[in-house]
Amino acid sequence: MPGRPRPIHPLPPVRSAFTIVELMVVIGIIVILIAIIVPVIRSLRESNRLMTCASNMHAISTALKAYTIDEGSVPTPYQLSPADYSAAPATGVAGNGLRTLYTAGYLGHEPSLHCPSQINVLPSNVAYYHCYDSVDSQARYNSDTTANPLGAANQRKYLPYRGAASTDPDYHRQLAHGATTVPAYDRSWHPDDSAVVLWCDFHAATLTRGGKGQYQVLYWGGNVELIPVNLMQGTGTDPSDAWRVKPQ
Repeated sequence: MPGRPRPIHPLPPVRSAFTIVELMVVIGIIVILIAIIVPVIRSLRESNRLMTCASNMHAISTALKAYTIDEGSVPTPYQLSPADYSAAPATGVAGNGLRTLYTAGYLGHEPSLHCPSQINVLPSNVAYYHCYDSVDSQARYNSDTTANPLGAANQRKYLPYRGAASTDPDYHRQLAHGATTVPAYDRSWHPDDSAVVLWCDFHAATLTRGGKGQYQVLYWGGNVELIPVNLMQGTGTDPSDAWRVKPQ
């Protein structure tokens, strides 16, 4: 006898889309990954900028030493108005600043004069290549013009003569020596290795160590160090000027 036909069972329905719950789980995982990855990318980006800035400073240090050997002095400050010297008569000097190292052929790469963390200035702006010798309005300075005739001019990140008298314990921590307000240069002058050449404040808001923002500082000895923002900014007497900060 022929067997009876088997009943045909319908196939289970094919799912064509995610359920709401599955979709929410996937979105949640993506959000968590983004929350983890974005800070890491930002940290890596800032670390790269910091290394580039340090490399720039080392290049500037080498060029500055070579320039000083050949010229017998360091470059004059950038657009330093005589009015920045508080004593009368004003006898300040104006110059091309650190960009002199490039125009005179001692620095082969002009972008070495720009910190990549300074993101609000375009290369078409002359200030782009003067971020290391511009004014840091937040830096510590000695407002006592009797003790320091340069006063707030010490907020300039690069300033060869800081107004320290020969009796000042930090006399050799300036790049040039002289009397009152006149920068005097000669080949016999040798700044101490702890003299601050320049500093960069563009990392202070994006780079922290121990919960404190950091400046990057170049010393005459050629070392580049991170200095806590509280030692470089604000009021106080320890130190009274950002340029007096010693290597750690």
